[in-house]
Amino acid sequence: MTTPKVFFIKGIALVLLLVCILFALNYMYVTQVNADRVIQRNQEQWEQHKDKATLVIMGDSHPANDLIPRYIPGSFNFAVPSETVDQTYYKFRAVVQQPQVKTIILPIDMHQFSDYRQNKYVYLWYWTNYLSYSELANLTGRSPQSIYLLSKIPVLGNGQDFTWLFSKQNISYLEQGWQRLEGDFSTHQDKMGESLYRVKTQFPNGPVPDKALYEHFVKILDLAQQKNIAVVLIKFPITPQFNEALTYYNMSKEEFYDLINQTIAPYNNVQILDYQDDFTDLTLYADRDHFNEKGAKVFSQQVAQDLKVLGVI
Repeated sequence: MTTPKVFFIKGIALVLLLVCILFALNYMYVTQVNADRVIQRNQEQWEQHKDKATLVIMGDSHPANDLIPRYIPGSFNFAVPSETVDQTYYKFRAVVQQPQVKTIILPIDMHQFSDYRQNKYVYLWYWTNYLSYSELANLTGRSPQSIYLLSKIPVLGNGQDFTWLFSKQNISYLEQGWQRLEGDFSTHQDKMGESLYRVKTQFPNGPVPDKALYEHFVKILDLAQQKNIAVVLIKFPITPQFNEALTYYNMSKEEFYDLINQTIAPYNNVQILDYQDDFTDLTLYADRDHFNEKGAKVFSQQVAQDLKVLGVI
């Protein structure tokens, strides 16, 4: 017959065993899964370069894949695929703490202001670098206590990511934050179909800019002005097929950029570089709107020349 004392001891032993298993799984998750993520490796490279970078490239996959810091003096590519404008703002709050930063590059593309991305703050362990627990609680609907727990033990709620360990992964090459894409869009069979699908995915609610995202864009401009940081907005190149797909779905670029021009007019530290229609050679693209390494090199060299003309490098 099991006595209460023996039962209690066995219970404690079981709890300790489960805790040990949890921490072992968490250690594997952090060192084997998270360590390979682009956002984590980008963050690690930022920590290595943040005291030297005078120009910081920020935003989503367009700058992340298209701009190589090797060709742009003093730069670091802090952009991450799928990053939203509000997330860029929170990271920019950290960037301005680096006194040597004089310029930031931001994309100014229509899809940035379409709120089509879901579960934006799923990697709480990453976003606690840039937001307080209370801020993340407001954004996610969780309590600050759960935010703390999930950020410290990220395997909780993300156990499905362990499939990463058991499948062959193509770990993206990163260089000073730049993520290399491979591929040649000119060889794709259904270029127009891919472009139409992309536009339909990016604009589920049509071309009207999301109010909250646009407000965070203005916050970036305000903070940059306060800190005397120059802002270079770039209209990133897209393939003719992607351009045609935007027209097919009645995405009026003219109306959108009229709004942008009205917004930036009061700021004397903001300039725009427009390359949207300048690169039509499909062999430069990995897909319908991102460069491969060959295209990124050509584009980065052109941007560097234009930045010198603007006087920011």
